[in-house]
Amino acid sequence: MKIAHIAQAADIRCMVGCMLETRLALTAAAHVAAAMPRTIIFADLDGMNSHTIDPVVDGMTVKAGRITLPSFRDLARTWIRPS
Repeated sequence: MKIAHIAQAADIRCMVGCMLETRLALTAAAHVAAAMPRTIIFADLDGMNSHTIDPVVDGMTVKAGRITLPSFRDLARTWIRPS
């Protein structure tokens, strides 16, 4: 958030991205992007698609390149399936 706030103050646009994070981390990143739509204008948050097994219940979804946040605001409701 600090980088995004610095960029916002300087009128610079940003992007958030990922590598191989789980959907839990990506849901948090998607919330950050949604909170700053004039500053964070690109989001590459599809790292969970590279996982063979998605251990996360609930969380964000990506369909046709569009990110949808869950209807709840508390990330504690997004949890990891026991193995």
